[in-house]
Amino acid sequence: MKLITQRDEIAKAQELFAHSISSRSSLTIPVSIGYQSGQYDTKVYWIPDLGYWAYFGFPPGEKSPGARYWNVFGLGKPSGMVSIVCEINPPVRDINRQVAGGFVMDSSGYIHLIHRGILNARGRIKKDFVFRNFNGRFAYINDAGKTSKVIHISGLRDEILPELVRGFILEVSRIKDIVRANRGG
Repeated sequence: MKLITQRDEIAKAQELFAHSISSRSSLTIPVSIGYQSGQYDTKVYWIPDLGYWAYFGFPPGEKSPGARYWNVFGLGKPSGMVSIVCEINPPVRDINRQVAGGFVMDSSGYIHLIHRGILNARGRIKKDFVFRNFNGRFAYINDAGKTSKVIHISGLRDEILPELVRGFILEVSRIKDIVRANRGG
């Protein structure tokens, strides 16, 4: 599988990803998304049968404007101030190994959603810890001439993409809980 780096191809994949989740939603709910340096007032998609909410867009100005998409997810029915459980943020163009999300194309031209295993819970979690503890599928991708191990979330046209994203969110939450418990709370 090869990382997609062209702005227009990433934008199409991002649109398909967002549509796959948002079309499953029965309701948008106004909230404040809390993050480390502030909060962002917006509306999120609530997917009640899967128990998670989602936001798709660009990060607020102080969170690397224009460099990446900001796809954030949380568990439970959203209300008031919500906390982010995980982010799947592909770069807008080119390669950025510091952002967690991405899209890759397999040899048949099928596009997949991946995550680099970059997680934070009171600081950055070591990638090898994430990969050792993550219960899910992995893939090796051609990352502009470098082979990189990534978490394979789903094919973008998989009918169960919303369920697979839920599984990813739950795994991230579980790993963060382990880290928090080991860091004293």
